[in-house]
Amino acid sequence: MKHSHSVGHFLRQGELSELTQHVLRLQKLQKLLPELLPSELADHCQAVAINHGCLVLEVSNGSAATFLRYYSPTLLSHLRKQSDFANIASIKQQVRPPSTKINRPTPIKRPHKGYSAKTALLLEHVADKIEYEPLKNALLKLAQQLQQDK
Repeated sequence: MKHSHSVGHFLRQGELSELTQHVLRLQKLQKLLPELLPSELADHCQAVAINHGCLVLEVSNGSAATFLRYYSPTLLSHLRKQSDFANIASIKQQVRPPSTKINRPTPIKRPHKGYSAKTALLLEHVADKIEYEPLKNALLKLAQQLQQDK
């Protein structure tokens, strides 16, 4: 016998419920940070975890981490006034690693070796016999490219 349950049902039960509550708490804190931090710091901070009374904030660079380190006592004072975050006892900052962009080399266009005008003509001849239009068009296009590469 199958039981159908909504996703919401599972999110309200057990470990998923705890995880959901943790995420909602972090989202609430993230919305609150711009009110509690100086504007020049708020744009560089993101709440990433609250573990055993320690708030972990990810910052975009080293200077923001230094600024946050000096501002942490003030932020803690503001957070303790919020009922949802009164149990936060410390703040840890971590610098967000720079995003790494992988530079992929452009593919090397290799010359078509071994293809002759005869091959292009053969492809055209085969394409004329095929009724399936996408395949026919692909073969004709290939034949045309082979003739241009010569």
